[in-house]
Amino acid sequence: MDRELLDLGYRFRNAKLWKTIYEDELFAVQLRNRQIGYCSLMGRNGEHMALGLYIGSAGFSTYRELISRSSRIEAQNPAELLTQDCIQCSIEKRDQFSPEEIEELRVFCYASGMPFRAPYPQFARFYPYCVPWHITSKNDWSSIKTALTVLDKMGEFLQTHSKMELGLRPVVADMDGEKYLDSVLWQMDLFSAAPSDKRSEPVTIPLYSLKDGELVMRRIPLPPYTKPAILPPKRFDEIVIAKLMKLKKAGVLQCEVLRMPDPVEGNPPYLPAVLLALEENEGVILHPVVPKSPVYDPDEMMDGFVASLVSSGIYPQRILVRTEETAVLLKPLCEKARIELSVGQDLEALDEAAEQIWEHQKTDDYISEVIRMLNEMGPDQIRELPHDMLNQMMEADGLLPAQLIAKIRKALQQ
Repeated sequence: MDRELLDLGYRFRNAKLWKTIYEDELFAVQLRNRQIGYCSLMGRNGEHMALGLYIGSAGFSTYRELISRSSRIEAQNPAELLTQDCIQCSIEKRDQFSPEEIEELRVFCYASGMPFRAPYPQFARFYPYCVPWHITSKNDWSSIKTALTVLDKMGEFLQTHSKMELGLRPVVADMDGEKYLDSVLWQMDLFSAAPSDKRSEPVTIPLYSLKDGELVMRRIPLPPYTKPAILPPKRFDEIVIAKLMKLKKAGVLQCEVLRMPDPVEGNPPYLPAVLLALEENEGVILHPVVPKSPVYDPDEMMDGFVASLVSSGIYPQRILVRTEETAVLLKPLCEKARIELSVGQDLEALDEAAEQIWEHQKTDDYISEVIRMLNEMGPDQIRELPHDMLNQMMEADGLLPAQLIAKIRKALQQ
C-alpha cells in the first residue's frame, strides 16, 4: 500500500476529528476529473470511526437511501442497509485484519518510528449489495487519498480557528430532499434536535480543495436523489415462450425480486438477487431464479423464470407483484404471453415462503460447516464429541456422506 496513504490513515486515527466534526455536518472535496466527493465523518458515539466518501450524484444518492432506510423501523433486512456505493477509511481493532495486513502495518510503523498498536486504519470499498471489500481501483485509492489530505488540513485549521469558520452546518439529507437542522440549536451545539421546517432556505455544504497546500472553500448545493435505473428484459427465448403458451392458463402467482439475507462467495461476496414465485391456490413455490452476480441481467433472470414456469407446468392467468422493480422485470413477459399483471398487492403468502427458504438455507449452511469440521478432525478429536449426537447424525437419512460415516464409525471403534 502507498506509504503516504498509510501515513494519512494514521494521522486520521490520531486526530480523532470525529469528536469535533459530526456525522451530519456534511462536506465535499474536489477530486480529479472535476468529480466531487461527498463526505460524512462517523464515530461521534465511539462506534465505527470512519470517513465515508461518496463520489458524484450516484454515490451520494446511496447515502440518501441509507439515511432514509435506517430511520425506518422495518429496515431489518441486511440487504436494505448494504446499498452504499462509497469508499471508507475506518479505524478498526486487530481482529478485523488479515495476518498479511497486520504485517504490512507492522513494517510501516517500525519504518516510521511510531508505536505498533491497535486500533489501525483500514481502507474498504462498498458496492451495493456487497460485503465491504478491498480497494482495487487506482481512481478509488486516489480519491480517498485526496479526501484524507483535505481532512488533515481541516484538522490543522481547527487548531487555530473555530468549527464555524470551516462553514460546517448539520444537514439532514435523505431520499425526500435535504434541510438544515435548526440554526439556533446548531449554534448551541444541540445536534440531536429535530430538523427545522424551513425548507425554503437553500441548503449548501462546503466544498474544499487545496491550492498551494492551503485549504480553499466554497459552498455548493447537494445533488438531488437519483433513482437507480431499473432495466426490463430486452429479449425472450421464443421457443420456451411458445411452450409456456401451450399450457392451460390457470391460477395466480405472487412474485417478487428479493435479496437473500446472507452473502455468497464472490469478489466481493454479495447478497444475490432472487426471483421468488408462489402459486396461490396450491401453495407451490417455483424453483427460485438466482443470478450469479451482484447486478443481475434482466434477460438471464427472465429466461430462468420462464423455464421455471414451463418445468412446473404453470401458465398463470394473473401475476401479483408489490415492487416497481418486479413489475418492470415481468411486464414485457406478461404483455407477450397475455398474462394480467397487478401491482401494489399484499404478498403475505410469498413473505412466509421466503422466510421458510431463508431458514432452510441457514440449516443447509450449518450442516455444510459441520461436515467440513468433521472431515478435518482426527480420530481422537471425533471420539471427544458426544457419541449420541454422532450416532443420530449417522442414522439421519442422507445427512452425512457415506465416506464420512465410515470415518466416524472407524474412529469410535478404535
